[in-house]
Amino acid sequence: MHPIIVTISISLSFLARGVFPQDQYYHLPKNVRPFRYNLTIEHHKNTSFSGSVSIDIKVLAVTKNITFHSKDLTLGPIRLYDTIGREIYIVNHIFDEDRDLCILFLRGHLVKHERYKLVIEKFVGNLQHEKSGFFLAKYNDEYGKERNLSLTHFEPNGARTAFPCFDEPGLRAKFIVSIIRDENYNSASNEKLAKSIYLGHGRYQDTFRETVEMPTYLVAFVISDFVYTKEIDRVRVLARREAIANGGGEYVLDEAVRLLRAMEDFTGLRYSLSKVDLLAVPSSYFLDGAMENWGLIMYGDDHLLYYKSTSTTEDLQRCTTYTAHELAHQWFGNLVTPKSWHYIWLSEGFAAYFQYHATDMVEPSWRLREQFVIEEVHKAFTGDLIPMAHPLNYVFEDANSFPSPWMYYYKASAIIKMTEHFLTPPLFREGLRIYLQRKKFSTSQPSDLYRAWQTAVDHANAGYLLDGMPMKKIWGTWDTNVGYPVVTATRDYRTGSLTLTQETYNADNSTGDSSVWIIPITYVLHGAKGSSFAKTMTDFWMTEKTMTLKDFRSDSWLILNKQHAGYFRVNYDTINWYRIIEFLRTYAFKSIHPLNRAQLVNDAFQLVEDAKLNAKIALDLSEFIKQETDYIVLKPFLKRIDSFDFMVAVTPEYPIFQQYVIQLLNFAYEHIGPEEVIRDTHIRKLTRVIVVRRLCLYGDERCQQFGLNKIKTWQRTGRLDIPTDLKFHFLCGAMQNANQHEWDFLFQQYYKADPNDQIIYIMALACTRNRLMLHSFLGQIYDYTNAITTAHRTKALVNMIENNVVGREVVLTYATTQTLPQNSSLEEANSADTITQIVPSRLTDQVELYQNSENAKLVPANFFTKEYLEQYEIDYIDQISDWLRDRQNTLEM
Repeated sequence: MHPIIVTISISLSFLARGVFPQDQYYHLPKNVRPFRYNLTIEHHKNTSFSGSVSIDIKVLAVTKNITFHSKDLTLGPIRLYDTIGREIYIVNHIFDEDRDLCILFLRGHLVKHERYKLVIEKFVGNLQHEKSGFFLAKYNDEYGKERNLSLTHFEPNGARTAFPCFDEPGLRAKFIVSIIRDENYNSASNEKLAKSIYLGHGRYQDTFRETVEMPTYLVAFVISDFVYTKEIDRVRVLARREAIANGGGEYVLDEAVRLLRAMEDFTGLRYSLSKVDLLAVPSSYFLDGAMENWGLIMYGDDHLLYYKSTSTTEDLQRCTTYTAHELAHQWFGNLVTPKSWHYIWLSEGFAAYFQYHATDMVEPSWRLREQFVIEEVHKAFTGDLIPMAHPLNYVFEDANSFPSPWMYYYKASAIIKMTEHFLTPPLFREGLRIYLQRKKFSTSQPSDLYRAWQTAVDHANAGYLLDGMPMKKIWGTWDTNVGYPVVTATRDYRTGSLTLTQETYNADNSTGDSSVWIIPITYVLHGAKGSSFAKTMTDFWMTEKTMTLKDFRSDSWLILNKQHAGYFRVNYDTINWYRIIEFLRTYAFKSIHPLNRAQLVNDAFQLVEDAKLNAKIALDLSEFIKQETDYIVLKPFLKRIDSFDFMVAVTPEYPIFQQYVIQLLNFAYEHIGPEEVIRDTHIRKLTRVIVVRRLCLYGDERCQQFGLNKIKTWQRTGRLDIPTDLKFHFLCGAMQNANQHEWDFLFQQYYKADPNDQIIYIMALACTRNRLMLHSFLGQIYDYTNAITTAHRTKALVNMIENNVVGREVVLTYATTQTLPQNSSLEEANSADTITQIVPSRLTDQVELYQNSENAKLVPANFFTKEYLEQYEIDYIDQISDWLRDRQNTLEM
């Protein structure tokens, strides 16, 4: 029978492609919908599982077939009953393997509006190993013993591999989940445990309360030997026994309670389930960081567990903001679900927005509303220039060709943030409350959101905020156009007029796109009465490609896009750029909002990369950093320096460039200091980290000496006194000039250290600039008889290549003269493709030598030639080099 089914399934798929439009081919027919599942899963010794499911369905259209999803499952008897228990005869069923469908053919028609019960009496499947569906994970306990756990990750289409179901986000239903497990394990699911029954032979059946209506991708269960923290206001943390015993869940438990209440207050809607468990699993099994399953949120443990003695300030912020992100999903995505994956931004965009803004509600001193701009908005710009960029509303063929996260996380949240500004926060919030109230326990599409915001505007008689335009029209340009707009402001200093021109930037660096964006323009004209950065309501709307305005006469500068509220970049005429530059060099520079100082840097450097601005202007602009201490400005500046670093590293001016950056950061370093103090705020700690990180990376003598002094004290007292935030950076600085004795001492400590410190020490050892020591270290990295773990070998090798100018040359030489072992754990780090991506010195003799080795098979033949670079990249490098040579005499080399 199986060969016949395969033949039919192929024919059916072929016919279906001709019948259905592309965007409907992978969708289920709309003749029935589920409204309740009763699901039992039996777990079999970490290799397989079996189960049964009954699905209550409602008929939406007269039909003689039922189609549902099933993938990699062996199905037993399938039965269908009406409401009084009469069996409906199933003539046959076939599988469409291309679409993961099981199609039932019935003898008679199902009656519209009637309800039926579909029963799959048994199904069998194997636990997955792809970290999706129902899969097996492993971890080592505190005694080093390997332990197993089995868990689920169903987004976007993994539920069908765990149980037969209607696996689309628009098909919501209630679930009663039962788990049959071994007595040495426990289980958890979306709702609280209702009862646990002993079945004999060391087996238990746990049955959980019925859930509210939700889509299949949010169903979750886990079978493990994990333990809980205490419960506070519906919230618990579930993790490894030793993690809970060591207090790893306490911080996030407290923050999650506050964040849950903050979201309830913002939305005006109480959280819908009886509990929310936060589950920490080994991070290697959750590469996306977390999953928002309703009532059972799953995290990689480094995104949830926080230990005061060993975690960093960046860890603290990551754990908090990721918790905010997933809790926001309990409303945006769970309570209201996108009707289709085409609109996933309705879920992820709001979660990314609240990741920062909900955390800001409970930790206002962290300045997360500003951090949102320099993180999410700046990432959105980057994502809009990648080849796979697409509109927010993106029709794709199936859930296996999912849209780019750059769009539905970063770009969506950036435009949502822009909307908050032009609507004003009160109307923005009121619109979201209307949206959630109207669509709760249901599905939505973008028009529902726009309609809710429009209702809020209309009720407040605030149409003037939108210049009389409907929300749908404004958002229609932002959810449909690809790329982002760049607004060029050109001033006529004789007449006082201002001409604005908008162009669309996209992946091919082209500005030939004819798209027109409806852009909310705000501005500050320095010296003009009442002009300030404080208010971000729209000054005027740009609705055409070009517009000219009068009365912009001023002897000073003009800055568009206050607080970087709008999702667009800005370019200026040269005179205005230099008026801004001159003002930034004065002591009054802080009167320009920090987000606008960050914007100026970010826009200018990107415009240089796009060949729309001379590098001299961006570098002249950057000189104000020598008096800057604000994290909100320094963080994006240093990110931009990374792209300059990659280019300049191929030139003789690279040492000048490094010294220039060091001198720009001198004031910030002196202001912040190398040591933590009691008065340190969260932002001050983050600032110290990014400044010290860059100074140590570029070989600053203060960093090197500070680190060496700490090592000498460590040798004398047996105690290393460097805060976790800075430990790697100062040890790396120390190793840059360490002698053999000091280097050997740190290597000895590696073998004695706990796993967290081992990673720090092995990476710091790779920072030495002594060629003999590096060569010797490479020999030990590739010597599999010693006790260096395979993961640590890769960490050391990659750090040597990425962050050590001498190290990358030694690695390349080593790779051409030694036979590298074929070890899977180092395969990625050893590959020529990887090395050529992270080694900037692709025009050097070392790379030419590497080209001729056996290890360069994957490299394009022209990669090592100057012709590989685009002309604008060559011009860009030449402009930077010229500027650095001009500045060389003013630097302390």
